[in-house]
Amino acid sequence: MIRRATQADHPWIAQLATEVYRDLGDYGQVMPQWLVQPGVLAWLDEDAGQRRGFAVLGFYVDRQLARTVADLLAIGVGPRHQRGGIGTQLLEHVISVVAAVAPAHGIVDVRLTVADTNLVGQRWYAKSGFHVVDGDHGHYANGQRAIRMARPLAPTTASAPEHAPA
Repeated sequence: MIRRATQADHPWIAQLATEVYRDLGDYGQVMPQWLVQPGVLAWLDEDAGQRRGFAVLGFYVDRQLARTVADLLAIGVGPRHQRGGIGTQLLEHVISVVAAVAPAHGIVDVRLTVADTNLVGQRWYAKSGFHVVDGDHGHYANGQRAIRMARPLAPTTASAPEHAPA
């Protein structure tokens, strides 16, 4: 079951982010800072009270584009639960939330950043409709090159759910 994360879930999200993103930098420090920012939402996948994965999405205004953007900041699944479809369910949930609020906020796509060495992740995102829009989008704290990917949203007439951008 996917549910909206609460502040009580933030330490668990930061701990799992530290584990799954250890090669990219200190997500134990980064994640708590992201989770308290306006416009940042998080969800958990949970089964029988056991948290298995998370997704963190940020809505913000890109001043260069002069529009609101939706940026998948992080998605992670605990090692014991990987390869069971949890990540895909979380990704699909995030895309559906963005699609629902997009018309009211002028959002045209979902964006994300992935390490250039994370070929498995790049292929996984590509299967969900993401494509590379910037092959050199800066670097992670450890020096790995970041790749920006985006997934265009299909036009929708869905009304905004309760978790609209702040």
